[in-house]
Amino acid sequence: MVRISGMACVFLVALRLAIGWHFAVEGYFKIRSHQIGKTSTNTPWTAEPFFREGYGPIAEWYRGQLGLSDAGALARLRNPDAVAGEWSAYRDRLQQHYALADAQRSAVNAALQARITDLRNWLTGAAPSPAKKPLGNNTVDAPTTVPARLAEYDARLQEARQVQDSVQPAFNKPVDLGRVRTAKAEAARILGELTAELDARTADMRQALRSAAALTDEQKKRGEAPEPPAPRRPIQILDTVTMWTLAILGGCLVVGLLSRLASLLLAGFLLQVVLIAPALPHAPQPPGAVGHFLYVNHQVIEMLALLVLAAIPTGRWFGLDALWNRRGPTNR
Repeated sequence: MVRISGMACVFLVALRLAIGWHFAVEGYFKIRSHQIGKTSTNTPWTAEPFFREGYGPIAEWYRGQLGLSDAGALARLRNPDAVAGEWSAYRDRLQQHYALADAQRSAVNAALQARITDLRNWLTGAAPSPAKKPLGNNTVDAPTTVPARLAEYDARLQEARQVQDSVQPAFNKPVDLGRVRTAKAEAARILGELTAELDARTADMRQALRSAAALTDEQKKRGEAPEPPAPRRPIQILDTVTMWTLAILGGCLVVGLLSRLASLLLAGFLLQVVLIAPALPHAPQPPGAVGHFLYVNHQVIEMLALLVLAAIPTGRWFGLDALWNRRGPTNR
């Protein structure tokens, strides 16, 4: 049987207290930022930038699960039927909210079909889409089509991925960072412009349906047709779970309650952080990173320390685990 000296026990308990304090304070300030809300000096914490910029082996999977990828916006731009379904749902809410008469319903349906036809022509490329191209220090109008702009979007992302997946690992350095940023920014600009234009068409459709309905004064008194309640985004749910988990598990380490389990769970949390943003020599630093690391960063070090604490009953030496362990007659 291996015996641990008293001094080693003291430092292991101190290590548990320090790590627990770190996580408890981190969780508290994240929770506090949400309680204060958005102000000139405070921004509620969110892990969204971290997940968006993650480059590790599980980063893309997390982006897909959290709805942080561009898949949703691209699906609407590449599938006219999906947008037509959204517009038809608004038509149904409008008719129900205002209890439209048959003549009003016919007019609204006709207006909707006209807008959906324009939408299909625009999304399929049958109708041009406005776009701006750089020319020297200025930009000029260069009409194109939505499929062509989406192809350009794909090309810019492929350029960024090719540098990140092939060029940077080959040099084992974060080379061509400017090229990657430019390609990603151009892709984001294209998608943002198309999304904004689709939103503008949606707003125009809603106004056209209201005009076609020719609402009576009595119907207008009912106000706007209610929107369906927007579900919480997955990233918002994860943010809530993360900050409360850090605060609670950190507190458990401080008071020595379920200290081994808390250490193991926090080590698992840090493992996911490392797999999303590993300290690779060719990868850029994630948002908020401080210092310079090569393969081993402070998350790896803290994760290993937590695994050590998970293997040692420090809570029984100093903490509430000792009280729980002594309640039986044998242990007493």
